[in-house]
Amino acid sequence: MASVDLSLDTGIPGGTFQLRSRGTSGWPGTVTGDGSVFNGSDGGAIQDYLQNLDGGSNFTIDRLHYRFDVGGDVPADATITAVSLFLYTNNSSQNITDAKYLKSKIAKATSVTLNNAGTAATTWDAIDYSVLHGDYVDVSTTQGGENEFDFGSGDLFDYVVDQHAAGTKAAFWHLTQLEIDAASGGDPPTGANTNQFNSTLAPSAVRPKLTITFTAATHPNANIKLTGGSIKLSGGSLKVGV
Repeated sequence: MASVDLSLDTGIPGGTFQLRSRGTSGWPGTVTGDGSVFNGSDGGAIQDYLQNLDGGSNFTIDRLHYRFDVGGDVPADATITAVSLFLYTNNSSQNITDAKYLKSKIAKATSVTLNNAGTAATTWDAIDYSVLHGDYVDVSTTQGGENEFDFGSGDLFDYVVDQHAAGTKAAFWHLTQLEIDAASGGDPPTGANTNQFNSTLAPSAVRPKLTITFTAATHPNANIKLTGGSIKLSGGSLKVGV
């Protein structure tokens, strides 16, 4: 077994960014982006994710995007056996009103070319709520607290495996239980909820990362008998034994 820690993809803009939806007709419509959706910050040292009752039927929600080059940063012939996304808490501006705000899951993004420069409402819709990692993670409120989202063996794990096999990137959205439950009539925020995760300009030890565990491909030994001519190696090595 081997493992590799993937940093956020910087090959194209949008390795990580924030979007913000503001609604005036209730929480479900705010979650689905029926009000106004805005492009937010791109990287930086920290990123907010607000989920607020602004008064009456007015709400605000932020959504965070993460993308990693699983096709380019994991050996092409490897067999992936485990995937975990790690996010690290920054509590420099923190206010928690609702317990479900601190319960989080990771969802599949339906495109790997998203950024915060296009049409925000279209980007907001590029999510597959049916492809989530397993149990809710209780997000740490401690400065630098590590939050591991273990993809297990479900559909989100399969998505990463498929993206690796295709030699391309994998992209995700961070969601809270408040947002996920909105589709089934769950309770909206009752006040202001603010937390942050460290991002691209934070110290390297607390930046977002995707840890991939894999089994390296094995290549059988072969006996070669030369009676003449030559051998040209274009890669690897040749071990000669008796």
